[in-house]
Amino acid sequence: MPMIKPQDIFSAPGSVSFHVDNISGVSFYADDVTVHPLGNTGLSFVLHDTNDLFIIKIINRNCSGVDIDFSNIYEVLENEKCKKNVHISKLFDDVNDTRSVTFEDSGIIPLFEDIGITFVDKQCIEDFKLFLSIEGSVKIGNEEIHYFLKNWTDCIRWVTLANEHLFRVNVYEEKGLSKIGITSLGESTVMLSFEDDKCVDNFIEFVTLYGYIDIEYEDFLVSPSNINEFHRKHKCLDFRIPCFGERYDVNFLYLPPKPAAFAGSVLSIVIIVINTYVMFVFLQKKNRSPIVIMLSAIALNDMLTAVFVCTPMTMPYLLYDRQVTFYSYDKSWVWLSYDYLTFTLWTVLSFEISNIFHMASIFNTTALCVQRAVSMLFPIWNKIHMTNKVCVYTSIVMFGYSLLLNIALIICHMNLSLNIDGILCVDYERLDILKIESYTILVVNISYIFSCILMIVCSLYIACKLTILRKNLKWVDSQEVQKRNRRSAFIVVIISIICTLSEVISIMTLTFTFATTEQVDKFYEGFFYMLYPYQQLSITIGFFCNFFAYLFMGTQLRDTIYESFKRVMPKL
Repeated sequence: MPMIKPQDIFSAPGSVSFHVDNISGVSFYADDVTVHPLGNTGLSFVLHDTNDLFIIKIINRNCSGVDIDFSNIYEVLENEKCKKNVHISKLFDDVNDTRSVTFEDSGIIPLFEDIGITFVDKQCIEDFKLFLSIEGSVKIGNEEIHYFLKNWTDCIRWVTLANEHLFRVNVYEEKGLSKIGITSLGESTVMLSFEDDKCVDNFIEFVTLYGYIDIEYEDFLVSPSNINEFHRKHKCLDFRIPCFGERYDVNFLYLPPKPAAFAGSVLSIVIIVINTYVMFVFLQKKNRSPIVIMLSAIALNDMLTAVFVCTPMTMPYLLYDRQVTFYSYDKSWVWLSYDYLTFTLWTVLSFEISNIFHMASIFNTTALCVQRAVSMLFPIWNKIHMTNKVCVYTSIVMFGYSLLLNIALIICHMNLSLNIDGILCVDYERLDILKIESYTILVVNISYIFSCILMIVCSLYIACKLTILRKNLKWVDSQEVQKRNRRSAFIVVIISIICTLSEVISIMTLTFTFATTEQVDKFYEGFFYMLYPYQQLSITIGFFCNFFAYLFMGTQLRDTIYESFKRVMPKL
């Protein structure tokens, strides 16, 4: 910070004015300098530097040819016409001044009354309380405050005035009752949750009157005092500054739009019913065969995936609608949970457990395609060795491999997750855990993509072998056997196609994990934000479509369903 010499001619009690000749030494565009409006007059601002905090007061609004705003205050300070009409004073600059301090925590944001400050970092609030050892009102000098801010701690970086508008939120673009904002100090996420739409309207009206509007970005800028006063009047706002600091980030869950979420839930219920029925028919002793066992394993994994993946996508809309918001940055709905335990149960456990069954389903579908391709290449060996027991063991191994990979990811995520002020935060300084997680994700992605490629190759081989390359088979079957083999191969190909199509969004996402930065940016701008919210619905539709493939294959399944339907219809 450059030296700014006081000018005695403009001195006033409790405030020291300065020449602005040397303010140009501070780069307004530097990362460590921020400017916020103070109050709603449009003439007072707060300039934060790494080591100091300055109050800027403009006496004459018409001193310059430029519009006075916090975004161009640096230009105003350099303007020759404004220099004699601007006062700059350091916060708590008069070393002989003594103040009374009272800690007030009845509002959402705790404040240190009389000196009119608070801290965006909760730890600084606790440290200042400890420094003061507050019991009622405490007398403290400016020199002691400076010592706390600069020597005892580094909280000079996070101190803010009660009337300083440093919380930025766009109420109009952020749909829903939950809003995502940002604090200019530390650029940490700000979370606002409103009780109902009327509360949102009241907030907009209140901030219009007492806050500050950034016309360029159409954002509302609000101060700690604004938040506390609105809460005192309306009692309908929950405000958090979670996961503060560069080390942490807020964990949230991307959601599909509400219609897609409920459609997925309905489909998951249907899948539970029909897949349970399919497995009941398939696993009867007279129906058991290697391919039927593999199909049963796929049906079981599909059913469990649908249950675990659709539930956390629907529950936020049903139970936590105040915490759901439309994030305008990537045009997606997200769930910002205000309860650590609830969010952990629905995401880290429920949602991530679904990945175990989902990958097991992919691996089993690939194993089924490989098994049918092998039966084409080595029919005698396949008939001798590919028994029911081998297929059971294969399904168990596929599930075990998926379980191993995803359990490793769950453990990593749990170790990176912290409960800070009731919010699930991610700790990005656990480099050892992050390294393990990155390697595990790499193995998961490679396994997933390799499995999909192998599935497609085997399906193409089977389709060709039983159609255009049928004459090249090394054996001659009876008409009945040929018909049965063609039907089973056709089912495998159909299931492979359904699986591949339902996984297109997932495959695209994982493929671009290995792309260049330029390709990733182009992809994100185009299809990712548009398609990603529908990823889980696409997978669920694929699970549902498998049922029609099962119907085509299983004569007894069709007959049983037909008989059940005839028995039910007369009762309706």
